[in-house]
Amino acid sequence: MQEMLASSSDVQILQVCGDGDRLRILEFLRASPATQKALAAELKINSGTLSRHMALLEAVGLVIRDRSHSPFVLAAPEATRQLLLATTDLNLEISRAKTEALERRREGLANVETPATRSTDQVDSG
Repeated sequence: MQEMLASSSDVQILQVCGDGDRLRILEFLRASPATQKALAAELKINSGTLSRHMALLEAVGLVIRDRSHSPFVLAAPEATRQLLLATTDLNLEISRAKTEALERRREGLANVETPATRSTDQVDSG
């Protein structure tokens, strides 16, 4: 079976979506188009930071707009919805895995014999 390799554009999209503010922007735009000013006010992101986020989102083709002051819209609303769902699922799975790993580590540490417990055991049995 042939392995699927991510293209450079796939990697770029994942990198762009690796930022919580950009995910919030995409989620907001799912509801309706918005100008940069409206996005900044609603999401409480300063205009300089928002400009950088929007430039990255435009560069990978997730958002588009007709001219400089027109509203941003999602380039592919259904694909973006699926991307956001996948990101949410991935975050949940990673969180579960981290929790399980921490629980296994705690259980392992609870069963580890330390010098203090060894000397107590030897005194009790001696």
